[in-house]
Amino acid sequence: MEGCLLKLLVLIIAFIAISIQLTNAYDDLPCEAHAVANRSVICRCRAQYCDTVIREVPAEGEIITYTSSDSGLRFYKESSRFEDSESFDNSLVYNLDPEIKYQTINGFGGAITDST
Repeated sequence: MEGCLLKLLVLIIAFIAISIQLTNAYDDLPCEAHAVANRSVICRCRAQYCDTVIREVPAEGEIITYTSSDSGLRFYKESSRFEDSESFDNSLVYNLDPEIKYQTINGFGGAITDST
């Protein structure tokens, strides 16, 4: 009887350990930042580690934002929830005019090169 309980305990511990590993396998892997000429940051991707952003469909009432910045954020993911507008102070109102442009996007993209 004692041997059966020990085997059962080992199986339960193994199941929990595997479950934890599988759960962590689906987490985002953050950027391994590397400064370039003191003016920018890139994500270093190697055989041992490469940043990964898991795309997910937000739940109802939730938004997911991705941020990249000069200070080093690269596709930094945050989630937020919409809240009932009646709970806010409505004295502050933002009016957005899509005809006024403050920034220009130079482009999106990347390159994979081989220097052999």
